[in-house]
Amino acid sequence: MRLGASVYIDAAEDLSAPGRYINDCRNSNYHNVRFDKRPQEGRAVVIATREINEGCELFADYGVLYWAGWRLMHPGQRSAKLS
Repeated sequence: MRLGASVYIDAAEDLSAPGRYINDCRNSNYHNVRFDKRPQEGRAVVIATREINEGCELFADYGVLYWAGWRLMHPGQRSAKLS
C-alpha cells in the first residue's frame, strides 16, 4: 500500500496484519472500512465507516491508482473489479 511519496507498506509476508485481508469490490455500497494512511508512522489505520457485524467481510476502496498499477503489472488480465 502506498502511504505517501516513496513510502510503502507490504503485508504479503505478515499473516497477522489484519489490513491484508481487506478487499475491494465493484459495488461501493459494500465498502465498510477506509484506510487512514499515516506515512510518518509507517502504517495505515483501518477505520470502520459504518457498523460491521461479526463475520462480515471488510471492503475498502483501493483507489484508481491501485487499479492502474494492477493493470500495468498484469497485462492482458482482468481483475474481478474491472470485469
